[in-house]
Amino acid sequence: MVKGVVRNFIAEQVKDTLSALAKASPEKFGANWDSNSDKPAANLSPTQCFLLTYSLASGDLLVFDSANLAKEKEKLHSYYVKTFGNYPRPEGNAAYGDNGYLYRSPANIFFGEKEQIKLLNVFSRTR
Repeated sequence: MVKGVVRNFIAEQVKDTLSALAKASPEKFGANWDSNSDKPAANLSPTQCFLLTYSLASGDLLVFDSANLAKEKEKLHSYYVKTFGNYPRPEGNAAYGDNGYLYRSPANIFFGEKEQIKLLNVFSRTR
């Protein structure tokens, strides 16, 4: 029973994330989502699978480029300084991950260098 609930939850998260990526970046993910039927379309490439998995595991919705990530980190810094009086500067801090400035998550558990290589090797064998 729990397995089914978890599977359905993950499937819904994948669907929502893939749909959002297709709408936000139609040139990269548009062919993978059929907006008319609200269902997956073409198969994902290995890189797309990696990005989708990373997005789900880290909470990073892939909505910011580097410049906008820096702006978001500055906004968050300003808010925390106003709220708490002091907060570490964002420079030198990753946006996401164990100690992510915007969103803390254990992404490096899933995406350490060894795991990335394994994942890409698996993806490359399945094509």
